[in-house]
Amino acid sequence: MLGPNRACYLDLTGSGNETAALLLQHGRMTVMFCSFTRMPQILRLYATGRVDSKADAVWAELVGHFPDYPGIRQIIVLDIEMVQTACGYQVPLMEFVAERETLSKSARSKGPEGLINYRAEKNMTSIDGLPTRLFND
Repeated sequence: MLGPNRACYLDLTGSGNETAALLLQHGRMTVMFCSFTRMPQILRLYATGRVDSKADAVWAELVGHFPDYPGIRQIIVLDIEMVQTACGYQVPLMEFVAERETLSKSARSKGPEGLINYRAEKNMTSIDGLPTRLFND
């Protein structure tokens, strides 16, 4: 399923679902990484992609690549077409302090039923009213 030009990431429940809606509409995505440490660098991945949810046949295979986080919503699968780097000289120098626990705490406090209700309210369409194809548990 995953190969040299394919990547995927786990998408957790949040206050919106723009990525899914835009992938469904356009099928394209750009992922940008910035180095905030000693060596400045910007890396962009230009890709086509899709959104897989628990209702999709490939779900069981894909979700096995990830830890069991609370609030798992969907998996974004990308076929990378081009990789581009830039100098990153304007990227600020920053220091990583710690991961935030806010999203996980929020998902745990909502519980399974609360997450279903939250997704139904916040994640079924984009801010522009585009569908997200999210199949809510």
